[in-house]
Amino acid sequence: MEMEPKQFPQSENPKIPKEQWKLPIGYDSENKEISLEDFNENYRGEEFINSFVVEEYSEEELHSLVMKRLQEVENYGTFQLGNNIIDLDRAKLEVKNNTKLGEVIIEIEMETIKAMLKNLK
Repeated sequence: MEMEPKQFPQSENPKIPKEQWKLPIGYDSENKEISLEDFNENYRGEEFINSFVVEEYSEEELHSLVMKRLQEVENYGTFQLGNNIIDLDRAKLEVKNNTKLGEVIIEIEMETIKAMLKNLK
């Protein structure tokens, strides 16, 4: 028996910023980007979320995913990373050029995705 999708309306989940719902969070089985909104519509409980493992993506897939997120985000803000001030343009540049800071930004984005998925449980 197939379970009905358990969906969490965006208005009922204040832990996830509104703009995050439209950003890509991964790829489906056909390698098509999916957003948190897409994922939420297909949500089937904790077991399904736990099967969505971003660590299984290749470096190229992670790089592409984060670049897409950075291109689509509207309100990135500014933060300090070590001695570096990172804004959206700097984040894009670091990820694009595969720098050490770019790797850290990718890790931060992956942790953000994991945290949002955890908030769907």
